[in-house]
Amino acid sequence: MHKAFRRMILFTALLVALSGSSYAQESKNINVKFAKGKTSRTYSDAVARSVNTYYLRAKRGQTLIVKISSDGDVARFHIGKVRPGNRNENAIKFIDDGDLTTYTDKIDTDDEIAIPVGAIRGGTSYKLTITIK
Repeated sequence: MHKAFRRMILFTALLVALSGSSYAQESKNINVKFAKGKTSRTYSDAVARSVNTYYLRAKRGQTLIVKISSDGDVARFHIGKVRPGNRNENAIKFIDDGDLTTYTDKIDTDDEIAIPVGAIRGGTSYKLTITIK
């Protein structure tokens, strides 16, 4: 896992533990599902001292496109492959180079993809669009 993102996750966990429920937001795991005949989905949500992780299945040869926008331009994501049967954050093998706002690449193997979303400072609302073609 990239050092900056690992620090963000550890810092987030520490803040959640110390701040109590009035300021902390629960991390979420979201299974991405596309409407019949659709290849794209937009999620609107927020992160505040938490990480929301989106999971989807992708097949070899498909193109994955992910974009995020947020208040103050502070929301970022990573792209990772999930080890079979294990969805905890330590099981994600990251395939990107850092905190992203856009990503486009062809999938090289049939995989479950994880897209953890967090904020580089504070909390923020965001819109995340995931497209698979």
